[in-house]
Amino acid sequence: MRAGWLQAGAVLARANRAVRNKPVAQALTTLQQCPVGRLGPTAVHSSQRRALFTAQPHSDSKEDEISPAALTKEQKKILFVSAAVPMIGFGFMDNLVMITMGEFIDSTMGVTFGLSTLTAAGFGQIFSDISGICFGGTVEAVCTKMGLPTAKLTSAQAAMGQTKRTTTFGAMCGVTVGCLLGMSILLFKSDETEDRKHDAEFSKMLEADNKQELLEYVSKIKTELAQAEAALVTTETTIVNMAKDIKSDHQAAQTSKALGDLKRWRSNSNISKEQGRSLDAATDAAIAELNRKK
Repeated sequence: MRAGWLQAGAVLARANRAVRNKPVAQALTTLQQCPVGRLGPTAVHSSQRRALFTAQPHSDSKEDEISPAALTKEQKKILFVSAAVPMIGFGFMDNLVMITMGEFIDSTMGVTFGLSTLTAAGFGQIFSDISGICFGGTVEAVCTKMGLPTAKLTSAQAAMGQTKRTTTFGAMCGVTVGCLLGMSILLFKSDETEDRKHDAEFSKMLEADNKQELLEYVSKIKTELAQAEAALVTTETTIVNMAKDIKSDHQAAQTSKALGDLKRWRSNSNISKEQGRSLDAATDAAIAELNRKK
């Protein structure tokens, strides 16, 4: 451990001497030649090294160190693109793996052990992080082969807050686009997994010796049905009350059709006959008025 710290100190000292006595380009070359990879856990990440050694200029001047020139629009564009493109790949891979593995776990272990969807998503995130570690270098290599241009900044420009904000904003935009592209797989997913989970849960209740869970499940379904019926009645009543204010022919036709559908659905519910007859009379009157407006 002590030998590692001594070696790291020697590397930093060597780089410090190079910076004081040589131009920045030569100093960076010297730093690249230092045995950074032998420092074990303190080694610089490959993406950080690439950014450090390719974003720098070929020369610096004392004037640039005193008052660095502002970034040009072209430099900002290059910085933004260079930061965004790799993060598109990382974001796409992260969401794609998480959703795919989460769906697989949800449809297998989730059905067997009754895991929630969020739990399955958490397990999927583990696989996503592992894939990022295993294939992160591949994504970086692909981005490197794309031949993206470098901004050719001076060392003073590289240390400017404007530079850091541009690269950070580019990375944020890139990872956002990548994650959204990775979520496109949801367009091809179905509700089969949720149906299987409900069927498995109901089968377990039927096979259980204690029927208390089954009774609670049936009670829960009855409560949800009652809430749905109440919402149906409320919706129908609201539309009936608004029907007299409708003036457009198109709106009258659409509203009349909606009231007819609601009346048909309500007729198959458990609403009392007395309440149903009252609603039928109001709905029929509203439909007749809407038909006159067509």
